[in-house]
Parts: sequence; structure tokens; C-alpha cells
Amino acid sequence: MENTLIIRNMTKEDIDGICEADEDFSAEFIDYLKRQLKKQEDGLCLALVAVCEGKIAGHVFVYKNMKWGCMGASGLPGVADLKVFPAYRRRGIAGSLMDAAEQWAAKYCGRIWLE
Repeated sequence: MENTLIIRNMTKEDIDGICEADEDFSAEFIDYLKRQLKKQEDGLCLALVAVCEGKIAGHVFVYKNMKWGCMGASGLPGVADLKVFPAYRRRGIAGSLMDAAEQWAAKYCGRIWLE
């Protein structure tokens, strides 16, 4: 199978695929993903998924203005969650997700931080 990689905005239809890949169908995790999507709808963050070989391979959430963590008061964009699922690691997917996150964050600031 061709090793195609697509980085795109997360949608509510991705939740089941993320839960399956993460082996976590808990209500808390599903609620967390739904909150990230709501924040994306509100323009507060960008929720991206990596799709490899037609399956969800990973995700990243990047915020315009992180409000928590060690640099929460700095006003810098920041990555809150970057994950590549085990079956897809060592293929450059995390780097591709971070490249997309950095391109988006560059619209708001010249720096980004990873929590």
C-alpha cells in the first residue's frame, strides 16, 4: 500500500478513528476531543489529524494563546497535545504535524512552544 500522508483539520467524524487508534473510548477522552473541536470552531485553536494509508495516524492541538503550562502567561502560541500512534511512528508524521502547527502559529507570532 502506498504510504500517503495527509494533514488536515480534525472533524467530529474523526473521533471514532482517534479513539480506536488510541485504544481509548472513555467518556473523558471523547469529551476532551469534542472540547478541542469546539475550541477550533471558536477560533481558539487548530486541531489537526494526520491520515496515513486511510487511517488516523496522529493528531496535534495548537493554541493561538496558551493560557496554561510553564509559559501560559506569555501570550505565545503553543502545542498542547502532539501524538502519533505506535503503528505509524518513525515515518516523520510528528514532524509533519509540527510543520503544519508552526505554519498556522506563524500567523500570530514568530515563536511557538511545546508543552
